[in-house]
Amino acid sequence: MLNHGQIVRLIFGLKLRELRQERGLSPAELARTCDVSVSYLNEIEKGKKYPKADKILGLSQALGVRYDQLTSLELPRRLEPIAELLNSKMLKEFPLDMYGLEPARIIELIANAPAKMNAFISTIFEIARNYEMRQEHLFLAALRSFQEMHDNYFEDLEQDVRAFVGSHHQHRRAL
Repeated sequence: MLNHGQIVRLIFGLKLRELRQERGLSPAELARTCDVSVSYLNEIEKGKKYPKADKILGLSQALGVRYDQLTSLELPRRLEPIAELLNSKMLKEFPLDMYGLEPARIIELIANAPAKMNAFISTIFEIARNYEMRQEHLFLAALRSFQEMHDNYFEDLEQDVRAFVGSHHQHRRAL
């Protein structure tokens, strides 16, 4: 589950990257203008770090936006599906760990390819809306996909079934 701090850092980073790219600035150019290292800027854009107020002020001035515009939790219209996902109950309640997904990995995927993730998320939401998919249906579909990825094989479950069948057959013979 993503916590509030992770969501805030991710949204800030996505907005910063978007604004930097819109202005045609490379990470090195923006970093130099704001007196931060390129690696620190990269960590901010990936949602790993959140800058202090003086750095945010420098970034907002370099990008020509208001401080509060940069720090608000609103994303540009083209990234709205990401905001919808981040604020949805689905992401908060979906058992990511059950599928071997860590919230940090989800953040990394979104930060590294926001346009592609935006298209993917929009597609998932549209499918869910069109088929009036409820939360439990989504969980079941995800579980089914996970099972197929692992050839529907869960060793511990298979062993338990064999043990049950074996004990059941012995019990039937005794009758």
